[in-house]
Amino acid sequence: MKRVAGWLAGLAAAFLCQVALSRWAPAASGRLDLLLIVVVYYGSSGAQIAAMLAGASAGLLQDFWFGALMGRNGFQKVLTGYLVGAVGSRFALESPLTRALCLAIAVAVDHLAGLGLGFLLGVPVAEPISWLLAQKMAATAAAGWVVFALERRMRRGRERRASLRWHRTARGLRAVR
Repeated sequence: MKRVAGWLAGLAAAFLCQVALSRWAPAASGRLDLLLIVVVYYGSSGAQIAAMLAGASAGLLQDFWFGALMGRNGFQKVLTGYLVGAVGSRFALESPLTRALCLAIAVAVDHLAGLGLGFLLGVPVAEPISWLLAQKMAATAAAGWVVFALERRMRRGRERRASLRWHRTARGLRAVR
C-alpha cells in the first residue's frame, strides 16, 4: 500500500510539474519528459509490473492532457517500463548515475516506440534521429539524476533515523532488565 501511495504521489508530482513547465516554458517542456522519470525509477528498481503500471498511467495522462492520439504515449511508456524493468531486475541500477544513463536510453526507446507505432497507424511521425531527441535525452537524464540523487539522500536519512530509533529502543530495553 505504501508503494502504491508513493507511486501515485510521484506520478502526480511529475504530471503537475510537466503541466506547469508546458505553460510557463513550452520549449523546455518539449525537451523534458518528467513522467518518464517515474517510469524509469520503478523499472530500474526491478519492479517490472510497477514500471508498466506507472508507464500506462503516465502515458494516458500525457495523451489526455496534451492532446495526443489516445493510447499512443501509453503504449510507448508501457513498453519502455517493461524493458527498463527487465534490465533493472537483472542488473543493479541503484546509483543515480546508472539510473540517469538508463533514463537517457529510455528516452530513445520511448521515441523509437513512438516512431514505430506512428508508422503502423499511419500517423505522421517525427524524424528518427534529430537534435531535439539528443536535447531531450540530455535534459531528461540530467533532471532524473537530480531527482534520483535527492530520493536516495532522503531514503538514507529515513533509514538512519530508523536505525537510531531502534538503537535507542534496544538500549532502553537493556536498561530495564
